[in-house]
Amino acid sequence: MHTIIPKGNLEKQSDLALIFLDYGRKLERTYVCKEAENIVTKIKQQQYQELLSKDQLSMERNDGKVFLHFEEEEITFPPTYRFERDTRNKYAYTKAKATGTKYNLPSWCDRVLRKSYPLVHVVCQAYGCTNDIMTSDHSPVFASFEVGVASQFVSKQDPNSDPQGGIQIMNCVAILLTKSKTRFFIEFHSSCLEKTVKTLEGDNTEQCDGSIKVWFGNKVELTPIISDPEYLLDQHILMCVKSTDCDESYGEGCVALRAAQFCYREFQITLTHQGEKTGTLTGGIQLSTSEFKPTEKLYDFIKIEKDDAAPSKGKSGDKSSVTQTHDISNPSYMGVSFKSGNVVDKGWSYSMPPRNVSIGGKVGKESKKPSYDPGVQSPTAIHYTTSSLLWLRSYTQC
Repeated sequence: MHTIIPKGNLEKQSDLALIFLDYGRKLERTYVCKEAENIVTKIKQQQYQELLSKDQLSMERNDGKVFLHFEEEEITFPPTYRFERDTRNKYAYTKAKATGTKYNLPSWCDRVLRKSYPLVHVVCQAYGCTNDIMTSDHSPVFASFEVGVASQFVSKQDPNSDPQGGIQIMNCVAILLTKSKTRFFIEFHSSCLEKTVKTLEGDNTEQCDGSIKVWFGNKVELTPIISDPEYLLDQHILMCVKSTDCDESYGEGCVALRAAQFCYREFQITLTHQGEKTGTLTGGIQLSTSEFKPTEKLYDFIKIEKDDAAPSKGKSGDKSSVTQTHDISNPSYMGVSFKSGNVVDKGWSYSMPPRNVSIGGKVGKESKKPSYDPGVQSPTAIHYTTSSLLWLRSYTQC
């Protein structure tokens, strides 16, 4: 899903953003320059954790200086830079210069980071580096992800006869890290909405720490283009806090409608603008939908074309195989970890029911496994890898 948002915020334009880095950050130089040989020894012994604690990119991400709310899988592979060319057995960490010895000590300079909308199904299947591509002093890294596909369909019934569904956003309060004297309003964006909706200007209150608290009234009604619950639960609402003076953004955040699947939910999201934290936004969300309406799916089939020319394992023997057509519905979403204890701040949280409480309110046995098993491929999930191209074919029933 692509949503119209303020310019300069590329990570908020899609459900999932992947960043492929050839990054200049290295191991903390104050630590490694004195123990170059010791570093190489630790690498040979696969003792990566001590070295990763001095990784500059990880340190700056933990401090919130770069790639705010992006995630990276655990690194279990050796540093990918700097090797002698045509070999992966020797690091070339020194270079003689007229001004002295230059150090390019072994570092994890090649990375894959990701950031997605809340409650989007993204599972990393693999993260590592190659050891057989030796034309560069870098070892290429790879990552494989399973990504849920949102349901695509139209209602078979006359939309004029359907009871109109709605999305209610209420009790919104923003804490903005600014000393501006302007007034503010919230702008709501989503591809599921008939139009962009704005609130009235909020009431400002200056806080003792220099921030501004803005209260935006009781409730805002948003009208979706389709009110079927299966459709709405896959959608997201982007909220942008803007100035009434010049329409300038003071921060954006995102809420997943799936959080309000069963009842009213409170949310707390971090507002960011151009990669920096600008405040927080709290409020509540509630859905009213048209239940039990027959729908017609748009997706016809999913086809995976491999880069290599290996014959298909299917009976036909074709090089490009077409998978069996599935009745594609909502993705199997993972069990979601919410902010508590040492959980990494992803920029959002919801007041969700306990994991061991069923929809009907009965308490069941607590499962020892997550609700999603990565070893079982969902028919509604697609694997994105470095060696395959994905083709989606869709059609509309008249």
